[in-house]
Amino acid sequence: MLVFWLSVLLISTLGLFFGLFFGLNYPEILDHEWPATSCTLVDADLPSRYCCEISCNQLCINSESGLSKCNSLISRLNQNYNPLACTSDSAQCPPTGSTCDGGIDNCNSCCSICEACTTTCSGDPQTCSSSCTTYPCACQWDCDDSYHSNCIISCPTCYSVVLAYTYRTKSGSLEIATQSKDFEQNKDQAGTFINDHQLNATSPCHYNPDDLSQARCTFSLVSDPLLTLFTQISFDVSYTGWKWAITSIFGIIPLAVVLFVCLVLFIRYRKNRPSRREALHMEPLPASSVQRKNDGRIGV
Repeated sequence: MLVFWLSVLLISTLGLFFGLFFGLNYPEILDHEWPATSCTLVDADLPSRYCCEISCNQLCINSESGLSKCNSLISRLNQNYNPLACTSDSAQCPPTGSTCDGGIDNCNSCCSICEACTTTCSGDPQTCSSSCTTYPCACQWDCDDSYHSNCIISCPTCYSVVLAYTYRTKSGSLEIATQSKDFEQNKDQAGTFINDHQLNATSPCHYNPDDLSQARCTFSLVSDPLLTLFTQISFDVSYTGWKWAITSIFGIIPLAVVLFVCLVLFIRYRKNRPSRREALHMEPLPASSVQRKNDGRIGV
């Protein structure tokens, strides 16, 4: 039984260790080998877009039949309309305030009808009577598709910052990569972010030799020199302390403890197990040999 539980613990700790290592640490090890170069910020743009959303009525008011599905309608609105075009021509603005079908609204539940009966007895001789009442039971939701949410569409404007930077590889070729950071509806924060980036600013960076469109840079900023510029780009290729701490605490240490226990038990087993020579000495002699020895002693 002890061997079984040790095997389970060993397999579990090995799985935990490899999961943490390859999930947290191995990508950093690969990135640490990226070649170093210098990145130059060559362009910074602040594009706007519509990010339409819905507000659904929660009062179980059924939507009109034939309305467009909200998800498909929002996707079309975001793709076909542009805030700049809307500014110059109102006909190019999305139809905000219109309604759409938000899908099944779980206003009703489906219930079974259960019956509860009570019996009362009185008098001498005793007479009894029973009374029963019914009540809903075993109710379930998501069973009635007769109601559909009635939703109202609104299309606020969202903003993102798009930065482009160039760098040279070891072979001397000039590469360019673009990344974006989304600020949703916060135009002021997006404007502050883009104003803090000076064109032609240069910073040390590392690039992925297997994918030249990826690079990791740290640009000098006016407000915050450690601000992450790109959603897919980190400050540098150094190791992250908390990731290795998690791997050590929950991966390496438990695995080391289990391996140590296995080693101690194995050493004890080897000590308690008789050697081959001792095992041979402990084996009883055949009966014929004992008889011959006894016969020899009698003869003397």
